[in-house]
Amino acid sequence: MVFYASAVLAGDLSRWAKVLPKVIVPGNTLGNMSLSIHLALAAFITFAGPLQVIPQIRARLVIIVCAILAWRYATHRNFAAHRPWALRLFLVVSGVGFFRVGLLFWILVTRGPFGFDPKTSLGPFLAPPRTASGDAILKKPNFPSELSLV
Repeated sequence: MVFYASAVLAGDLSRWAKVLPKVIVPGNTLGNMSLSIHLALAAFITFAGPLQVIPQIRARLVIIVCAILAWRYATHRNFAAHRPWALRLFLVVSGVGFFRVGLLFWILVTRGPFGFDPKTSLGPFLAPPRTASGDAILKKPNFPSELSLV
């Protein structure tokens, strides 16, 4: 990654073509830009990874495992094994964002929080929050004695 970053900072992207001669193609702006974005995101994920040693984040060990295996297979040029692990990594990293977008869509479609309690985030499709050790944090919902559907 240091190699790619130093080439970008020096403004000499032709150095990339020496390392990736069949991937970096002069005149293929879309393909070259796609690779650049891929490498930038890979660098971000790699350098943001150490944040996972924070206890609140440690429970997300599956992200680390996917990243290590995707990196390992890519560095060994076993791209057939790298692809599924890179895809798994993308899915677990993006999972929270996908959930938030889906929940926002649900709230917009139902014109409000329908099917779950927004104060406790509990409902039939929402699991209770968990501690780093995996224990459920259960809070008593503050439901009214009578429910009104108005």
